[in-house]
Amino acid sequence: MNMNVEQSDATLFSFKARDGVAMFWIFFIVFIPGGATLGPPFMSVDAFLICTAAYAVLAYGLDCKITVTSDRVRFVRRLYWIPFYARSGRVITSISYDSDWDDEESASGVVVEIDGRETHIGAGKRKAELYMGLFRNSETYRSMQAEQGFKPTPDGAT
Repeated sequence: MNMNVEQSDATLFSFKARDGVAMFWIFFIVFIPGGATLGPPFMSVDAFLICTAAYAVLAYGLDCKITVTSDRVRFVRRLYWIPFYARSGRVITSISYDSDWDDEESASGVVVEIDGRETHIGAGKRKAELYMGLFRNSETYRSMQAEQGFKPTPDGAT
């Protein structure tokens, strides 16, 4: 059986990075199961070392990827290439930094709204690159361009 898969749309934007949000939650799952207290004073050294090793193994395999095409946005969180969380939609409604005042300096990542549903992406040092790439493919950017009289191009650039 011949299974040819054709890509219907060219990728407008793609971003892959370590997933800071998932690493944050995995830390609590590994170190605080059932409400245990963190740290060697309250936990045996052996248990602490085992938890540290487990966290390191899990954190190493966590990543996320967001792909934007002309008719679809797909965000996937993966653990060693196995997807455990996915969100898809048709458009990026808005994009902002995940800080109190939408400030790049104090943010640890971005919040992307896909069809009105928020998804937090921890991007660390690459958050500005992620923000600009997603913003140029958002509905907000397209409406701003239309108001200024620019004709939108397929890749979202001017």
